[in-house]
Amino acid sequence: MATFLDISDSEDELDNEVCIGVYRGDIVGIRYYRGTVNNNEMVSMTREPHNPYDRNAVRIDNVYGIQVGHIKRELARALADVMDNRLARLEGVVPFGKKQHLYHAL
Repeated sequence: MATFLDISDSEDELDNEVCIGVYRGDIVGIRYYRGTVNNNEMVSMTREPHNPYDRNAVRIDNVYGIQVGHIKRELARALADVMDNRLARLEGVVPFGKKQHLYHAL
């Protein structure tokens, strides 16, 4: 599960983070990268605004910081503005490592 949470500079406000939703997406492009994930492994998501194939790209890295792939273009388009403007924090978990599915929460 990934979570979108308010990003705040205050520790007090961080204690009040709230999960506002959950969605599922797939990791694509996995054949191009050497990173792998195991069942229920957390992944990090990073915007790649200078990606030559998709200006909305969101990179997926495993817990070792090795790139696994990207989220699908359609989902990246929806999340790019949210991530770029730091409107929420996005976290992810891959429930089934071999299938490369990704759960996110809002």
